[in-house]
Amino acid sequence: MGRRGTLTARITVICTTLLLGSPFMSADETARTHPVRPTELLSTIGHADKIVVYDSAPAIYTDGTRAPARILYTSVDPRDILELRKAIVIEPPRGWFRCACYPPIEIALSRNGKELGVISVYESLTIGFSRWSGDARVAHQERFLKWFGSRGITGPRRGVEKIQAMDKAAHDASERWLNAMPSDLRPLWPKLREDPQWWSNPPAAVTTSANVLEPELEREFPDPKKRILALFSWFGSGEGPWSGYPVYEDVPPELLLEYPPSDLQVALRDASLTELEMEGAARFLSLYCYGYSFCPPEERKLFRLLPDDVGRSLLEHVLKGADRDKADYARRAFDQK
Repeated sequence: MGRRGTLTARITVICTTLLLGSPFMSADETARTHPVRPTELLSTIGHADKIVVYDSAPAIYTDGTRAPARILYTSVDPRDILELRKAIVIEPPRGWFRCACYPPIEIALSRNGKELGVISVYESLTIGFSRWSGDARVAHQERFLKWFGSRGITGPRRGVEKIQAMDKAAHDASERWLNAMPSDLRPLWPKLREDPQWWSNPPAAVTTSANVLEPELEREFPDPKKRILALFSWFGSGEGPWSGYPVYEDVPPELLLEYPPSDLQVALRDASLTELEMEGAARFLSLYCYGYSFCPPEERKLFRLLPDDVGRSLLEHVLKGADRDKADYARRAFDQK
């Protein structure tokens, strides 16, 4: 595996769920101390004679002081309070968890001017309650969203729609990535993605995946030139960004770095490249170099190995897009010629 052992994955985006507990107690101890009790929340809502819904997103004045939370809705109407109680249906807790995020909406409950508790509402419609040490999930989200919407509070629905759009985009990108993968590698990919190192040690997961996939890739494409083009096409089928991308997108360049620059030159010079092959080749040649974990600009020499017409066509491919980040990477690499 030659160069592979000396390389680490490039900067990538790894999305994780952070679990927060008390700094003085373990998560289990915290959960036992103030567990999620749906009946406690419903009872508290039932005892309230006033509700105030706040936009709790942090805001700072120009002098540096924090602005007070903006009131979105307030009511002392018993029907409003009863409808809120009916709207919050909580899933039975399956384990302790705590959202490591800021709630954009908070609902303060009070009776006779005395605060009874505060409900925190997160973008995913996960909710927290000031008497709990953990959070809970809402079972009937649409019912809860309609309670807000009928009172002119549109933020929760926008938040849910944003998350749904992000989830769909991530799913579509994952499907595109899988479909672009050489066909003999696809059956191996789901098992490789189960490796816990993707979360604990991503560079090791990239290397492990490349080691497993390389023999299958060689069997599918005995010709090195065709292997290289297949890897370029795969690498060109990612989510789009060249920086800040899912860590699994580092597997094709990990495999490409096994080929000497002369092989890359032959593959690019002797082929009529597809759009995906051009995208992957431009991305790889702009970002990667040999013997470095993070490639310094002065060492991005792979472009210099290309015939002028091939280098120009790859640069033009990048520049015709609207992504300035990609264009900057490609210009810096191409200017080394």
